[in-house]
Amino acid sequence: KNMKIIECHNLEYSQAKFSFTIAINAFGDMNNEETRHVMNGFLKRKHKTGGVFQQLLHLEVPEAVDWRQKGYVTPVKDQV
Repeated sequence: KNMKIIECHNLEYSQAKFSFTIAINAFGDMNNEETRHVMNGFLKRKHKTGGVFQQLLHLEVPEAVDWRQKGYVTPVKDQV
């Protein structure tokens, strides 16, 4: 099913209906159930934890932060 969608999209790309192509990746051949099983690792906690937020009165926060300069931004993954 996903391959059919990809082929159809790329055919329309060749007809100038889109400005980009798409391709299969490691997740593209999974059905919805397999994708949920592999990708949905979120487990909701049954009991709330934590306390009341305490605002810090003397905290100085910068106007902006460039996370790229700090090395926290990684390259895009799973795209061609």
